[in-house]
Amino acid sequence: MISLLKDLFTDHELVIILGFGREGKSTYRLLRKYFPEISILVSDVNLAVNQLEETAADIHLKFSTGVDYQEVLRLKAVVFKSPGVKIDANLLHPQSILTSQTNLFIQRYHQQLIGVSGTKGKSTTSSLIFHLLKAGDMDAVLLGNIGIPAFDKLEAISDKTTIVFELSAHQLQNVKHSPHIAVLLNIFPEHLDYFNSFESYREAKLNLYAFQSSADVLIVPEILTDQVKGGRGQVWSFSQNSDSTTGRLESQHEFTIAGKQFVFPEIQLKGMHNKLNMIAALMAVQNAGLEIPEIIQSLSTFRGLPHRLEYVTEKNGVTYYNDSISTIPASAMAAIEALQQVGSLILGGYDRGLDYQELVSFLEKSNLSCVVFLGEAGKRMMPLFSSAFEGQLYWADSLAHAVELAGDHTPSGKICLLSPAAASYDQFHNFEHRGDTFKELVQCKP
Repeated sequence: MISLLKDLFTDHELVIILGFGREGKSTYRLLRKYFPEISILVSDVNLAVNQLEETAADIHLKFSTGVDYQEVLRLKAVVFKSPGVKIDANLLHPQSILTSQTNLFIQRYHQQLIGVSGTKGKSTTSSLIFHLLKAGDMDAVLLGNIGIPAFDKLEAISDKTTIVFELSAHQLQNVKHSPHIAVLLNIFPEHLDYFNSFESYREAKLNLYAFQSSADVLIVPEILTDQVKGGRGQVWSFSQNSDSTTGRLESQHEFTIAGKQFVFPEIQLKGMHNKLNMIAALMAVQNAGLEIPEIIQSLSTFRGLPHRLEYVTEKNGVTYYNDSISTIPASAMAAIEALQQVGSLILGGYDRGLDYQELVSFLEKSNLSCVVFLGEAGKRMMPLFSSAFEGQLYWADSLAHAVELAGDHTPSGKICLLSPAAASYDQFHNFEHRGDTFKELVQCKP
């Protein structure tokens, strides 16, 4: 990686780090460790980023902050763009090089990479793949969108390390390289406030495999195979009860991969969607060199991640589940199908203009006793319900109020589920903050 960076800096004396969040700081630390005298300019809308202790004594570092922070892009530089920063390409100097941690990391470690993306399920599936690799005694690391910047793990990687890289659409947007093994789980409308259109978001996701060669592998659900026909990698598809796919979920208990039948051990994760993702994970580790019979029992020791169909507690006959990761309609529907015994649902949050009609139609056919709505997304959803819904609809002005209403109107023996189908940014820092708050409120409930 260091030699790759040296080549990158040959004709450029300035580095601009565009966005100084977790990844931007990671880029700064690596560059300063190996290039102590290179000029770095941090560009961020946040006025407070120049007050960090770790950068205070750096005489070769400058900052551009505030509303016009991207004006520095007019300078000739190597620009490291952080995920989620919407760049004004019109400002970019014609001789600048636009890159990112993700792009350089995939370029350097392509052959060792299992890249995992999808609108939903990518964190759980990435973690499962890593779990299976470790169970098979393979040298492996997990990094990326799961919260670990790629550059932070460089010293843990050797030529024999298999790297599991969780990749978001923001990370994939401008890449020019693809992983050796690419796992694409699904694509639903998401982050449209950033990408402006579903097509732009979809194109970013498809970069996961767009630069593969015929020696590479793409693992993808059958429903997406028509969209990936332009790829050059070998396609391993998976589905439920289809004879034309490499991986097939035969029933609740059995599945087939490449013509060989297997039985699921006792597993912690709920829902058919999780079993399909397990098949994708097994196909990934098989392509990485493991034999499925040797590691299949390790599925039973894998526990789900926080805020993903997470059991919280049982109080007064009501069981509470936290699915705060649910930020789109499809994930809320999948959660209800997975748990089956849902009596009440908490929906809503920050409104990004998603289409909720399919979710409303799904809920009108359900056996829910009540739905509690929150935020601007909740305000838009609530009027969509018709007389076809036999349960009760409630409005809550806070999550605390929502927990009180939902808990009090959940029949004994049923589940009270937080699966908002909306982002959390109206009241919370992120979905983790929302989920943690929900769990605290539930635990405090009489």
